[in-house]
Amino acid sequence: MYAIMQNVAILFSPSSRAAYIHQAEACGAIYTFRSAWGDDRTWLKGEYAYLAPNGASVMLHRHAIKHDLITESPQLADKLSAYQFLLIPNAGHMEQETIATLSAWLAQPDHHLLVTGKTNLPPALLGLRSLTPITPAGFTGWKWTDDSPYPDTHIWEPYYISAYSGHRAYAAEAASTGHVLAELWEFSGDLNSAATAQKRRIGAGIVVSERVVTFTNQFFEFLAGTLQAHLNVEAIRHWHHPTHWGDTLAYFFKGILLQTPWSRLWDIQLKPFGAYRGVLSLRHDVDTSADVGMLALEAATATPATWDIIDPQVSPGDATPEQAEIWLRETGKVDFLEAGLHNDSMHTGDPSRYLYGTGLYDHFQSSGRHLGLSFQTGGRHGACHLHPETIDAMDYLYAQAPEIEGLCTFCFYAMVEYGVRHPEITYAGHPLTYMTDTHATIATQGFWFPFHAVVSTKEEYKILRGWDLTHEYDCNYELIETVYYSHHSRRPSDEDRLENGVYTLQYHPLFTRDPAYNRGKGTLSYLAYAIALADRLQYWIANKVTLYRHMCDYQDLKIRVIDPHCVQVLNPSPRSIEGFMLQLPAPQLPAAMWQVRTELGWLAHVVDGRLVTLPPLTPGQMVQCNITAEAASYPLIRQPGHKGIDILAALYQPAQDSLLVNVRTIGQQTLLIENLTPSQTYYLKQQMAALEISQTIDANPRGQITCTLAGSTAHYETTQLTLTKAGVI
Repeated sequence: MYAIMQNVAILFSPSSRAAYIHQAEACGAIYTFRSAWGDDRTWLKGEYAYLAPNGASVMLHRHAIKHDLITESPQLADKLSAYQFLLIPNAGHMEQETIATLSAWLAQPDHHLLVTGKTNLPPALLGLRSLTPITPAGFTGWKWTDDSPYPDTHIWEPYYISAYSGHRAYAAEAASTGHVLAELWEFSGDLNSAATAQKRRIGAGIVVSERVVTFTNQFFEFLAGTLQAHLNVEAIRHWHHPTHWGDTLAYFFKGILLQTPWSRLWDIQLKPFGAYRGVLSLRHDVDTSADVGMLALEAATATPATWDIIDPQVSPGDATPEQAEIWLRETGKVDFLEAGLHNDSMHTGDPSRYLYGTGLYDHFQSSGRHLGLSFQTGGRHGACHLHPETIDAMDYLYAQAPEIEGLCTFCFYAMVEYGVRHPEITYAGHPLTYMTDTHATIATQGFWFPFHAVVSTKEEYKILRGWDLTHEYDCNYELIETVYYSHHSRRPSDEDRLENGVYTLQYHPLFTRDPAYNRGKGTLSYLAYAIALADRLQYWIANKVTLYRHMCDYQDLKIRVIDPHCVQVLNPSPRSIEGFMLQLPAPQLPAAMWQVRTELGWLAHVVDGRLVTLPPLTPGQMVQCNITAEAASYPLIRQPGHKGIDILAALYQPAQDSLLVNVRTIGQQTLLIENLTPSQTYYLKQQMAALEISQTIDANPRGQITCTLAGSTAHYETTQLTLTKAGVI
């Protein structure tokens, strides 16, 4: 089995976590509850949960920066030697041996450090003159300086909140070698907007020195806590860009790093979605409806989607057996319409029955038996959420049901937090802790990318296996565009958009023809527009189970950039992985393109001259990619994938002078093979399941062949193509 270290690592500090446990106990920031396993778990509240390493990982994956998670230990020096870039989030109590190791590592050429939040590293190491811990009265955030990429307040807001209220921060002063890109400010009082809030300057907020980038507030703890409902952000999430405020922080994170040597990490990347600019993952909650109009549209246009079905035995007031039967029958006709479970969270008399203990797992098991399905994903029915009991219930579900790939739990809330209920705040007659304000958006986190939740108790720290994400529902035309285009400035342009967004839109079939929507037309045309616009914007359209499995593959793959001309990619998983692309720098010469040679052959699917599809990787397989920029002399496929076709691999083998292509299609599709000898005769063999078709075909005078691929309209199929010149064996 091969093993490679990636170029980037995130450091997790057990000594810091141990200190946070003691601090939480000392100040009463703990909550004890009965776990699904029948023992007591003590949850760590607020900043003591140490969720920041997970927030850092989510952020790096959003930017297609592959990384390892390493742990503070006596062997740290040996581990660190392989990495050029190290990120240390919220490690405020590292061992002195660790600090010495980090100092020695940073002193070596071409090593770069990024530190956020709590730290006990020496200020001088961070490019700071002083670093004084403070406990702010409110939230903290950034005000850009003239040295930052965002000084113009006609384009950018004057203030951006980037850390939670009361979470420890630092009053910092930059050394002469440090550049302050943002000042750190405190916001308290009337938090309806930046204009009404009380504001106080604290010190330097983001400081860049030769080899170190320092964020002086708990940026990643804020992101990770928001993602999994650990923090109540209702007070500030509508300040600016309500649908994308978390993405806006991610946009700034990238912009800051592009001013530093970390910018090299964008030169060569393993792209999570290849040549696609983002992802649309459609979800439908069937509720009380039997209207199959939306499903018929998706079936007719080969549009993948997830249909979350209610179990009438669990929620008899929200579905009938006849309705459930309709959805089971209709989704079963095609393989790209997934039947997921619309797992109940409030309409069962006891609003928390399926939100704690073994209830969520029991729900999936019993509903699977009732409906005759083995569900692989679920989407919450109802807004009720218990924190942290729901996360504990998810932990138990993933442990007991390995077939479950993920859920759709964290978005908007009728929240019961740490067992606290306020009688004056109710939802469906039940007292809550707080309620999400949905006047502008239900996408509470404003961050559009799959993530894992974390269990953080005194007894255990665990990143959950399954995936989760946010969503909007029943979007009109304007909201669809707002979500897809992902603008972050006051003057929207292509330059202010964030790549790799994963956008879940949920449409209820109940409103398909409801005259209360869309001036009497219902929401079917909204869905049609969402699909068409996603296709035009070059978004991959995937149902939940396909998306989550793809994310598992992306997460597991490892990549190491040896130098600008050599990259290693490893599949350490027990399954084969295919269909991923390397992104290389833009070629310098218009006529040139990147050629990538591996031990298997030349990679022949090249999109926009810089996106190159990797060969399929079997379990444990590593491929080394050697990169040159010159005119290619072998067959090429340049077209990107779209809703009906994806090129999974294209490999030119010079010894046989043959092109091997794996392509996944539905219905009739066309594939263009280019860079052939004009008017040359070729043999083309198509292998699809048990069917094999061979034909002789001439390249046109432009050196192109168009292959017609005809398959089933009910399911996706993979075809293997082999192209050779006539007369070549």
